[in-house]
Formats: sequence, C-alpha cells, structure tokens
Amino acid sequence: MIDEIKIEKNIPITPQRHKQNTLANLLNKMDVGDSIKADFKTIESLRAVARKIGVKCTTRKLFDKDNMYRIWRIK
Repeated sequence: MIDEIKIEKNIPITPQRHKQNTLANLLNKMDVGDSIKADFKTIESLRAVARKIGVKCTTRKLFDKDNMYRIWRIK
C-alpha cells in the first residue's frame, strides 16, 4: 500500500474556497449603515465572520411572516 503513494514536489497550494471567504468579502463591501436581511443561520455565520475580521455589526429579529433577521454594519 505505501509503495502506491507517490510524493510530489513543487505543487502550488490552491486557495481555499470557503463560505467564510464569501461572507468576509460581502461584509467588507458593506458601508456603515448597510444591512442584509437573511435567515438565522446565515446571520449567525455573518456575525461569526464579522467578529473574526474585526467588523462591528448589530442584528435584530424581524417580526414578519418569514421570521427573518437583519444585520447592520455599524463601524
């Protein structure tokens, strides 16, 4: 089995493509006062990424029929 494994050299590391990178890009594009309406799971992901990259945000539950939330960039 070990004989079948081949060591490869000089292979470049490909960039990671995670949801976190997409969310960080979205937060970085927001200006202070901009907001996003989304479901709870997405809002929680945005909050976690915002904390990680140092973006200040606040969230509120929207009391509408869709049970959605909103996140604002505040700094």
